[in-house]
Amino acid sequence: MRPPQQSTIAVCGIARNVGIDLEGEIARIRRALIDFRRVYFVVVESLSADRTVAKLRRLAENNPNFYYESVQHSEEASIKRSMRLAEARNRALEIQRSELPQSNYIYVVDLDGVNRDLDCESIRSCFRYSNWDVMTSNQPKGYYDILALRHHYWNSFDWGEVYQELRSYMPDEVARDLAVFSKSIKLPRGGKLVPVESAFGGGAIYTSAAIENFRYSGLTSSGAEVCEHVPLNLAIHNNGGNIYINPDFVNVEHLGRSHSLKKRIVRRAQKHGGIFSLPNYLIHKEV
Repeated sequence: MRPPQQSTIAVCGIARNVGIDLEGEIARIRRALIDFRRVYFVVVESLSADRTVAKLRRLAENNPNFYYESVQHSEEASIKRSMRLAEARNRALEIQRSELPQSNYIYVVDLDGVNRDLDCESIRSCFRYSNWDVMTSNQPKGYYDILALRHHYWNSFDWGEVYQELRSYMPDEVARDLAVFSKSIKLPRGGKLVPVESAFGGGAIYTSAAIENFRYSGLTSSGAEVCEHVPLNLAIHNNGGNIYINPDFVNVEHLGRSHSLKKRIVRRAQKHGGIFSLPNYLIHKEV
């Protein structure tokens, strides 16, 4: 495993209506990556209605290692959110591969407020280990990214499919809790690496060799919507790649500082189409 001091890392993010704290998010990520010899940023924006584009333009003007692009989506992706996310993430990777010097690591990030506790110790914790291809983030007071998670015992299916099946023969609230909220466990700092088939958690560091031959997809082989991280990570896993959740790779302690964990999951779910949608009657008054 090449150490950060001898490495180049490319931060690849996507952005939509994140202008309110975009510069703060970028600054926190930059500080966390202080050990790296060189850091590049690639941000792909689409469909923003706030000051996101203006903020990206200013960041690019003030930093020669910062690249951004606004993209239009395909006709099909304009309807399916998972496809829009996949297209944007793939474009970020394309820019990184074609426009930037070769990077040793690719840090795929969300830029919507999930990096407020990220620091250099979180990043350094990944490099205490060898023989990994992907390290993904943790929220020790409540892991939230069940959509991207695949683990044989913890969450082996798409939770939307599980929910739809369970609610056919049990109360909606019970089906919802079993399918998703029960999976939002706590992984405290200091724990062992958790081997997974797929995970994200708002941030994941890939070795360039692990990700270079794969692409994001927002659809399953049967054409159903799926979290865009899952097909890419499963391809890496099936190719022999080692993917982990690192309990010490913390980007945010808990999303509840701004809204509850349930609010976050419900909000993310409602933004998806198809099986990811939660009907309004599943949203309790405390959510």
